[in-house]
Amino acid sequence: MANIDAPFGMLPVRYRSGAKYNGACNAYCVLAAETSNVAIGDPVILLGSTNTTTLGTHKAGTLQSVELSGVASINQVGVIVGFDFTSTDYTYGVAATDRVVYVADDPDLLFEIQTDGANVAADAGLNASFLMTVASTTLGKSQVELDTTTKAVTATLPLRMLQLADKENNDLGTNAIWEVMINNHAYRTTLGA
Repeated sequence: MANIDAPFGMLPVRYRSGAKYNGACNAYCVLAAETSNVAIGDPVILLGSTNTTTLGTHKAGTLQSVELSGVASINQVGVIVGFDFTSTDYTYGVAATDRVVYVADDPDLLFEIQTDGANVAADAGLNASFLMTVASTTLGKSQVELDTTTKAVTATLPLRMLQLADKENNDLGTNAIWEVMINNHAYRTTLGA
């Protein structure tokens, strides 16, 4: 049976220790300089700054700023899992507005992600990039997928393919869901000042 083509971004599922993901996350801010909508499941990187104004209940300077990850970024910090809302947009973060996001940022988290193309059992252990597609405002969810054309042993690629996710109606092949981990996580490596 063919896998369904329904991208959802990256979904935290468990820790490398085997413990299930417990919903833990930290608050960050996406600043108005981000010109794209952001959604749950979108990977983000640290910007090296903080909020300059109060956002919701968070005073200026208390939130690290993040932005959507570039496909070649090596300082991934995690994946958006929620929002603080001050407007009626409850399904995604509107572009060009300061907003609070919650990020699953533990460097030992494993995620599920759909592949965009063909994959085989021997892909386990390879590294890959992802396709950054603008979040769907209709569906209110990330459209990020693992880019199967980038599979390689190159350790600087942002994702490590671990194994096919053990889910019903999920088979090796196009649009399969894989478990991955973030390579070169911002909190696992030492960043320069």
